Amino acid sequence: DLSYVSYIATANSLATIPRALLSRFTIALVPVPRAEDITALISSITGEIAREWGADARMLPLLPATFCTGKSHNARELRAAIQAHLHSWTEEHLAPHRLH
Repeated sequence: DLSYVSYIATANSLATIPRALLSRFTIALVPVPRAEDITALISSITGEIAREWGADARMLPLLPATFCTGKSHNARELRAAIQAHLHSWTEEHLAPHRLH
């Protein structure tokens, strides 16, 4: 008996989803983050990365003020950009020859 099962689906576009399937879902559109949302997203994503790395988020380097200026990111792109920045920062600043 699957009468108690709920399905959740995600899509980047509704254009390619058949109308018959769309009629079975409640559509919740999630807009691209606005510029004022980016700061909160960066803080949240950085905290998640810190937990995954077993680190205190306060110990991670701050992102440059211009990190997302003029760019439109979805949360996945923003996470990838933050991870790339943190990886390159750690390689540059925590390389064995830089440690005392």
